Amino acid sequence: MDSSAELPVLYINYGPGDDGGTEAELDVWAAGLVHQPDIVLTHASALDQLGEEPSSESITAFLPKVQKAVDQMISVRGL
Repeated sequence: MDSSAELPVLYINYGPGDDGGTEAELDVWAAGLVHQPDIVLTHASALDQLGEEPSSESITAFLPKVQKAVDQMISVRGL
């Protein structure tokens, strides 16, 4: 979440897919420019959970939690 954006967030960006359906991808952008329900993780919550300089082990342990949140958010939209 290293971004020059003010208050960066990790969010799900929904757009048109190659097959005519909807495609979902993760992106980082400014919190004020992202639809609130699409935000997966804020910079502040990542710092709270991982610390300023997280180890690779703590990041590896944290990623499945983020993936679970993303999977749930996408399934709610029926994708």
